[in-house]
Amino acid sequence: MSRGDAVKRKMLITAVLALMTAFFGVSSHAAIRQCDFSDPKDRDIDGRDLAQFIAHYAAGNSEANVDGVAGVGPADVVHFALFFGKSRQPNILLIVGDDIGMDVTTNMYPGLLNNIYNLYINHSPPHSGASNIVRNPASTPQLDRLAQQGKVFSNAWAQPFCSPTRATIITGMFAAKTNVVAYDEPMSASHTTFVQRLKDEANYSTAIFGKWHLAGPKNNYTGVLPKQAGFELFKGHLDSAISPMYWSYNYLVQDEETDSTTYRTESAPTQSLPAGTTPAIAATTFEPVVRAADTIEWINEREAEDPSKPWFAWLAFNEAHVLVPPDSPYYHVPNADTLDQTSYDEVAGPNGCGGVPGTNTSGLCTDKQLMRAMTNAMDTVIGKVLEAVDSIPSDTYVIFIGDNGSWSNNIDNMYITITGRGKTTTYESGARVPLAIKGSGITAGSRSDEFVHAADLFSYLSADRRAGGRTGGACLQGLSGQPCELGRRVPGIDSIRQHHCRARSAYRLPSDGSRVQWHQGGGPELDLQGHPPAIFPQPEPVLQSHR
Repeated sequence: MSRGDAVKRKMLITAVLALMTAFFGVSSHAAIRQCDFSDPKDRDIDGRDLAQFIAHYAAGNSEANVDGVAGVGPADVVHFALFFGKSRQPNILLIVGDDIGMDVTTNMYPGLLNNIYNLYINHSPPHSGASNIVRNPASTPQLDRLAQQGKVFSNAWAQPFCSPTRATIITGMFAAKTNVVAYDEPMSASHTTFVQRLKDEANYSTAIFGKWHLAGPKNNYTGVLPKQAGFELFKGHLDSAISPMYWSYNYLVQDEETDSTTYRTESAPTQSLPAGTTPAIAATTFEPVVRAADTIEWINEREAEDPSKPWFAWLAFNEAHVLVPPDSPYYHVPNADTLDQTSYDEVAGPNGCGGVPGTNTSGLCTDKQLMRAMTNAMDTVIGKVLEAVDSIPSDTYVIFIGDNGSWSNNIDNMYITITGRGKTTTYESGARVPLAIKGSGITAGSRSDEFVHAADLFSYLSADRRAGGRTGGACLQGLSGQPCELGRRVPGIDSIRQHHCRARSAYRLPSDGSRVQWHQGGGPELDLQGHPPAIFPQPEPVLQSHR
């Protein structure tokens, strides 16, 4: 074959492939592997595989025989085209921290606190409470790494309670529509969830590990259960808090042996996490370790069973939620091997506050110190899950979000006025949360200061995930120059920009600290540059009814 003929053949192959990929979808993963020229196999058919296939085909090499029929010919081009660029939907891992506000995770946002501090300290006269702004967040090296590898959202908001936020995330609707307003209200099984759409329309495997908290008050579960919401597997609990303690608790399961309205109760399993880039964590029933181990086990099973089938996992920690009456004491000291050196030294080191790791014995440790330790334990096991995800070849999006602000008595950073302004309130410190996302197409180390809400995740997680589509919201992938809404606007799904929804957040302080907005009916923006900070906060707004 002449060089000119080979070039013409390559051009023809490329044109045919482009045409064929417009019409064909994905078939079996065995066929995908046949078209995978990577070494080792990466289970994805991309430009590198295309170049290799064209080279083999143009030369008439047998390696281009991908259709399983003897000889190399046009049928092999058609076969390859079936998979090129559409070999697999991305996996999605959603991690939810419990009672983890923006204040305790500010290390994910370098420079944020200093920007706010400078606005207050450089005012004339300087604000007397400015020193409270830059204080003591938790040590979160794994979440910091996630932020560095992906995109952080510095102006992200949720509902001020656990259940309302979870209902908002899974349905894309605010509390006025889900009727989940208080922390123990059940969500109806009549709502469509993005999990159902992923499973039914895009052929995802689905599972949730940890806290559900949408079934209603303890021992009166009249609301939706995980399998009714689209999850094929559930291992966790239905209540707001672990009970009776973080090392001994009910372990509920919904799987192929249960129907959608029933579950079975088992003893909490003993789990460990192996060494990797971080040290091993010993076998224990400690809740965050068990949740992480269950998640990793399920992910590995899915990858081994069918690498071509995407999966969605919802990992819902209970850290740093305290116990609730009648269980006590409310706080605990995490296992020593789930604490990094900074956190261990603060609570249990020679100069620490006398906490005993792996127990409820907290010595002289304050609520704020224990909050930092509990958050750090969650961060440590998140690192183990991220190690496992990074070790698989499939494309995976990872999302971390807090479900509401920290309890006011746990806040030791970012805010001047703290008392009565944490979780359960509509002040900023009750509803502003950390949000970070990494995945294909998302620029590492990027940051959005746009106003986003947990409700926006529905649009992103639902968008373009059906068969034949691959990408989610263009904004999340760094492809949109428009204000970020975390995905396409979906008709009938709430957006934080809707006028009537703004009452959920009383005040907004953007990342540059330039203004505070009173979100009652889209109220006025108050210019900090033109008004002394001492006049803030404004009187608490009267919230409109959510019923």
